[in-house]
Amino acid sequence: MLKQNLPWLKKGSKLNWKLLNRDQPATYWVKKNLIVEELKNIGFSIIEAKNASQLKNNRNYRKGILYIVCRK
Repeated sequence: MLKQNLPWLKKGSKLNWKLLNRDQPATYWVKKNLIVEELKNIGFSIIEAKNASQLKNNRNYRKGILYIVCRK
């Protein structure tokens, strides 16, 4: 498992007891500048890249979700 891949600790509201099994869904963690550069390298132009708190101008939203709007 890559160090950026983290298994889901919960599924729904329950603990994911199978979190160490290989076939479990994982969240891929990446830095904003790295994913933006990778998208540019494969031919996308970036229109906007923000996290949830930047979109809503509200610090109560989770920062970890990144939204990217791009054009090919």
